[in-house]
Amino acid sequence: MHGFQTFASVTRTIKEVIFGNLTKEHLLDIWRKPEYVKFRMSVYFFKMPSCFECGLREYCYITTSNESDCWGNVPTCASCPYSHDVVRCPL
Repeated sequence: MHGFQTFASVTRTIKEVIFGNLTKEHLLDIWRKPEYVKFRMSVYFFKMPSCFECGLREYCYITTSNESDCWGNVPTCASCPYSHDVVRCPL
């Protein structure tokens, strides 16, 4: 776990997101896990709010971590520069 300063001037705590363990599970089993499928689809179709475009981003306590967003997505990429095509996400 670490914090970083984003270009939107809000300090966020980023927690790791784990969908499986390759030493204990097959890759295909991890890939097909419902929670990972749901996460991939929400990222692919960007079914999450855009924290960078929100006028309340500097005052919103929800944006201080990647654990959830104001739409209830868990985890969330709403404030991640990858999800806004600033850079390409390695996932």
